[in-house]
Amino acid sequence: MKENGVEVGYTITFQTGKSITIRHGVDGINGETPVIGVAKDTDGVYYWTVKIGDAAAEFMTDGAGNKIPVTGPKGVMRATTARLPTPARTAIGGSVRPTRA
Repeated sequence: MKENGVEVGYTITFQTGKSITIRHGVDGINGETPVIGVAKDTDGVYYWTVKIGDAAAEFMTDGAGNKIPVTGPKGVMRATTARLPTPARTAIGGSVRPTRA
């Protein structure tokens, strides 16, 4: 994006047709880039953190003020007895064995 022939920012247009404009800083003042990290809290769970400038890292929170965990709940594994065709087993590292039709 240019004003008076000088690049002052960028316009990003999305597939929906909507766009946003991001402008450069003014008067040489640089913004501060947040540093995203993780930290273990007293409950033993790891949560996302954000640190801006020289401030201490703080836990990120959702709209309700809850800390945002790094991982979701544990899934349930289940075994399957289905046999894959030989090419599929081989492609995923299985051994090649004759199968009965």
